[in-house]
Amino acid sequence: MNLQLKLSLPPLVALSLVLAVLHFYWTPLQIQKGMEQYVEYARHEIHAAEPALINNLLSNDLAALYSNLDALMEDHTDSWFNVQLFDHEGERIYPLFMDNNQASLRSHERFWDIQVHQNRFDL
Repeated sequence: MNLQLKLSLPPLVALSLVLAVLHFYWTPLQIQKGMEQYVEYARHEIHAAEPALINNLLSNDLAALYSNLDALMEDHTDSWFNVQLFDHEGERIYPLFMDNNQASLRSHERFWDIQVHQNRFDL
């Protein structure tokens, strides 16, 4: 082996080890942390709308419920692709009809089951 290869081999090995640690350990942790922060953000957004949605559900005011959910969807167009609301029997309340764009997102969706328990939404 020549001297140049012997001198460059330890820094290259160290660099490849650092890159391997970053790629296989640190990056997945950061992605998981980002996903957890986003879920927490979404929970806060849903809990902020919770009183209005509960009032609409309890008073059977579907027009106001649709209006509130439409406003939520409009505010979060860049991050929320599909919001559905089901009753206790599993029948969809919101939206009445799904368009083709929403139906095609099923393979990429992350589902959060939000149920009403004791006048609270639980994720």
